[in-house]
Amino acid sequence: MKPDSSLFIEYFIIGGLAIIWLLPLAYFIDIDPQNLTINTTTTLVSIPIIYILGMLLDYLAAILFSYRKRKVRCHIFNQNQMKMMRYHEVLNAVCNSKNELTLKHIERRNSRVRYSRGALLNFIIASFIVPLIYFLMDDSFNWAISLIFLTSITLISWQMWEKMLNLSYSYQTAVLKGIKPS
Repeated sequence: MKPDSSLFIEYFIIGGLAIIWLLPLAYFIDIDPQNLTINTTTTLVSIPIIYILGMLLDYLAAILFSYRKRKVRCHIFNQNQMKMMRYHEVLNAVCNSKNELTLKHIERRNSRVRYSRGALLNFIIASFIVPLIYFLMDDSFNWAISLIFLTSITLISWQMWEKMLNLSYSYQTAVLKGIKPS
């Protein structure tokens, strides 16, 4: 596996999605987002902050959703009547088969799972923070609308994450069935 910038981009996107709940939070603590000036210094400071926030959110999402991920992995591997393997074991098996294209496909599928997991966590956080801010501002109409909208988006994100996870593990089992032991 060659290191590339894909993990940087993943963390940056996951951290960037946090804007969904950070901007309303900034408004609530009396920081007016309209008066923020965007200059070179602000940009240079915000890039590492977004990246670090993405790393933290991805780590937190990995911990929070690990139980469900294990259940899906067990289900897919049992359904295909295969011995349960962890991600690094699958990568080692594919690396040993010298199939670079398959390895890239597995990494890309895992990347999609990470994107959807990060989006899911961001929408879960936003589903609590944004309606709470509207509720504290005594804006009952926006409170209800934001709660319904963000809860719907969170449920869709959950389905997307589970679908990406199922596709990733199904692909891994199909690849492992095709690899001849050396």
